Amino acid sequence: MKPDIPNLIWIDPRLIADNTEVNNKERVLFAARKLYSNYIMTTSSENNWASVKKNIAGILSQTITEAELHLVAEQQAERIEKYKKLLREFGAEEDYHPEKWFNDAILEEVKKEQWNLKDLSTKEFHFRDNYQKSNWYNFQEAAKQYLKNAEIILRPLLSSLEMKEW
Repeated sequence: MKPDIPNLIWIDPRLIADNTEVNNKERVLFAARKLYSNYIMTTSSENNWASVKKNIAGILSQTITEAELHLVAEQQAERIEKYKKLLREFGAEEDYHPEKWFNDAILEEVKKEQWNLKDLSTKEFHFRDNYQKSNWYNFQEAAKQYLKNAEIILRPLLSSLEMKEW
């Protein structure tokens, strides 16, 4: 849970003593900068990292510690609203509906109230002829490629870490 709270500063006992404090906000901003750099490189867009960083930092709120975990739910709701506001400013007003992406890829229809990944994983579905052009399929393929890339990049680092547990 702690790695998933983007503005949390916490202690990871699995790490060596000098590196136990983890600042998720710094990690989020570092990762965002890397992603943004890749975006700039592949799209030849204007580099506006200062503005992007300001937006992300503003959305993340102030950092909190483990003693302030009671603030997480409220901050998460605020973050979601801030993200939505920013997306509207960029003309991306439609909310993400995972069932719509999935329905666009399959012949059957899954209604919103039926959208339960545990139940869906045991059912059989049939793809549309053009499913490989769907957002759902492209997201799955991108996630697989990202995992492969991450494993290649992280393999040397992970093999050298001094951790009691992984």
